[in-house]
Amino acid sequence: RVTVLYDGDRPLGAEVLDFKTDTFDPGDPTALQEKTAYYRPQLDAYRRAVARLLHLDKTRISTRLAFVEADLLSDAL
Repeated sequence: RVTVLYDGDRPLGAEVLDFKTDTFDPGDPTALQEKTAYYRPQLDAYRRAVARLLHLDKTRISTRLAFVEADLLSDAL
């Protein structure tokens, strides 16, 4: 999911939220770190695509992971 913040017709920033159904122990911080690291290249690709589509600098686009089975939302990557 991409949410875009606009000023009139001009995009100012965006957030990419990617939903994942991986199963892991939500109480294990190492597991969350490993899953987040695993998906980082995919989120970086999404960030580049959104930057290109919206003509935004990549620093204006945040990415997050929502692990639905573990009921966890990652910090912005």
